[in-house]
Amino acid sequence: MEKRSAVVCTLLDVEKAFGRVWLVGLLYKLAMSFLPEYSLGKILWYLDNRKLQLYVGMELL
Repeated sequence: MEKRSAVVCTLLDVEKAFGRVWLVGLLYKLAMSFLPEYSLGKILWYLDNRKLQLYVGMELL
């Protein structure tokens, strides 16, 4: 019998999305939105570090 597993895919087009926005206001709106806490954490991490890493399984691409 095949083992079933969940697949999660997040696509972000952030090339120029946050360059000119007031970050405090953006963070407030994101915190008040429907986003799950873990997604908000990833966005906050990106805004602070401005870099992304992509993992497939345990492999960094």
